[in-house]
Amino acid sequence: PDYSPQFRCIADRCRHSCCIGWEIDIDPDAREAYRRVPGEFGTRLNAAIDDGEVSSFRLGEGERCPMLNQNGLCDLITALGEDNLCQICADHPRFRNYFADRTEIGLGLCCEEAARIILTQEEPMRFIALEDDGEDADLPEEEAALLSLRGELIALMQDTSMPLEARLDALL
Repeated sequence: PDYSPQFRCIADRCRHSCCIGWEIDIDPDAREAYRRVPGEFGTRLNAAIDDGEVSSFRLGEGERCPMLNQNGLCDLITALGEDNLCQICADHPRFRNYFADRTEIGLGLCCEEAARIILTQEEPMRFIALEDDGEDADLPEEEAALLSLRGELIALMQDTSMPLEARLDALL
């Protein structure tokens, strides 16, 4: 959606941090990088990770990520920079839907800042293409039907000539 590039984590201003109460898995590339972090911070970082089939941060008191400091900021970012986040932390609340001819990226409503951006849009939502490889893949019949129906539902919900209640009734 065209509003997606507006998203920036509000970090310490967030009332419901995604760094509390969520299992935070660490992708293999980030895990290997974390093993090489030197010094006191590297020791603390590696002691906060459970390695199993999938590595993850061991949540602390109140189910807080051990990298979330008392000021509501991520110590990984403050110590190493945003480029050193594991994939799930770098992506959240973005999600991807994979289709035969495209990958769609959106923002999830589980994040209060993403929800604020989504729910306060005054203009109709548009999808923007970030890149086009020029390949026109044939969509499976089910995907084509799903995307067609979704397009109709989005158009219906964005038709402001109808009251919201009427649009919701039509949607259902």
